[in-house]
Amino acid sequence: AWCKVGLAYEAKADARAEAGASAKELADLYTLAFEYCHIGRYPVASTPGKKEAYRHSLRLFRKAAKHYEPPLAIIEVPFEGKTLVGYLQIPAGIAKPPVVMHWGGVDGWKENRQRASSFFHRAGIATLTVDMPGTGENLVPYGDPAAERSYSAWIDHLVQRGDVDGSRIGVWGGSFGAYWAARLAFVEAKRIKGAVFHGGNVHYGFQEKWLVPAFTTGGATYLFGPGSLLEARGQAMGTKTMEEFLKAAPKLSLKEMGLIDR
Repeated sequence: AWCKVGLAYEAKADARAEAGASAKELADLYTLAFEYCHIGRYPVASTPGKKEAYRHSLRLFRKAAKHYEPPLAIIEVPFEGKTLVGYLQIPAGIAKPPVVMHWGGVDGWKENRQRASSFFHRAGIATLTVDMPGTGENLVPYGDPAAERSYSAWIDHLVQRGDVDGSRIGVWGGSFGAYWAARLAFVEAKRIKGAVFHGGNVHYGFQEKWLVPAFTTGGATYLFGPGSLLEARGQAMGTKTMEEFLKAAPKLSLKEMGLIDR
């Protein structure tokens, strides 16, 4: 149902493109088309219909992005026989600006970071939006013990680029993805200038005592309820049941990993 609305906006945008509409109008219309299909896949693409909605959302975001300012470049980086995909935007008129790599959590992916990116662009900072492990087009599971290496691959890429300043990189993770900003503050301390941990889990949030209420009653404010929260986090983690998640999650504690004291 959501895709029906989104595809109608795409048809309208296509017609306006044929009529020579402005880039701003086309960006707005294609972005609306994307947003409706994105709602269709929310919170995660877990059914055939949601997977189709996700494919539409990716396609429509990229149609919209052709008209964005600053221009959006789709960057592909080879990674362990696969490909990492990110979106790079560099504000006009600034030679080799610093760059912030940022990402969301289990349900808000790189296509949903445009508003956040716009604040950086106005401040003369380039942005690279990516998917955290286990979400979107990042095929490394959240529960992989060394999943931060997917971010390190992006830092490798930024360091060698000539159009951004690879010596001035910041990272910002949001929600369940904030955790990876903290991990990068340890493993990439020499290559990043700052890390923003925005509302993530440190230790207690990975423990059964906290997770069971979150997945049964405490997550009542999450869209479609706590069962939907378990589904979204489980898909990122690579687990199928609450029991599997509860077994996998404690290993991620920054305290248990010995990182807090460092």
